Amino acid sequence: MDSQEPAKCRSCGKELELNFCASCGEERFHPLKTRDILPKIIAEGFSTKTPLWNTFKGLCIRPGEMAREYLFGVRKKYTSPVRYYLVLLTVNLLFFYLFDGFESYYDSEVFKEFQPPETDEAATLMSEEVQRIQQEIYRYLVFLDVPIITFLTYFFFRKSKLTLVDHAALSLYVLAQCLIFGIIGQIISSIFPLTSLLFLAIISISYYSWFFRDAFNQSWTMTIFKTFGILISSLIVFGILIVTIAIIWAFIILHSNEHAPKSEAVNQEQVSG
Repeated sequence: MDSQEPAKCRSCGKELELNFCASCGEERFHPLKTRDILPKIIAEGFSTKTPLWNTFKGLCIRPGEMAREYLFGVRKKYTSPVRYYLVLLTVNLLFFYLFDGFESYYDSEVFKEFQPPETDEAATLMSEEVQRIQQEIYRYLVFLDVPIITFLTYFFFRKSKLTLVDHAALSLYVLAQCLIFGIIGQIISSIFPLTSLLFLAIISISYYSWFFRDAFNQSWTMTIFKTFGILISSLIVFGILIVTIAIIWAFIILHSNEHAPKSEAVNQEQVSG
């Protein structure tokens, strides 16, 4: 009598005795069926036992403690900081893209108050071009917050003896959670105009302070002081980077536009001549 060959794990090649591999945890192979896809999506997307949900819940109710658990080895039940940040960044950008969030944010009365007064035509064109480019590039340079916050937390909490990579992981978690606050702030501003900036300022300072206090086990006074230092420094550095890039970009565009009509006029003279 022919003996049936034992089933093997499709991931690691080990023999399977149950429905899951004892070596890597892979499920026994079953061909995909149409009727199985939707239940699996619902189960994985809305289950309260997935790493993504555990991470979100942990960062909501005990943020610093959960982040330290991940740093010191409790990683199976949590989503990695890089993956968690990318997921929420995607959700955030998709939300703002679908609901025109960036345009309404930059077109608000708050930003209009900071627009420089009109002087000559060249300065006005330069100012308008810089603001337009700032609006365009901001969404693509949000990720610069990660290295900025990482180095600032490494500097302000340098006595914690955590490595730079540890600080990067903490920064990814706290920034990812603040992306959710950005969506909430945009929703609030659509109902109560000009309140989103105030909401974001209050909630960001509060959450950062809570996160850093639990993560580094410091007093509230010292944590709040360092939080203000980190946030103000990050705004300055990020603002300088955005404005510098926008000015250089605007100068290049305006400079090229000035030369374009001249070259066309020369070509027309050559043809007529």
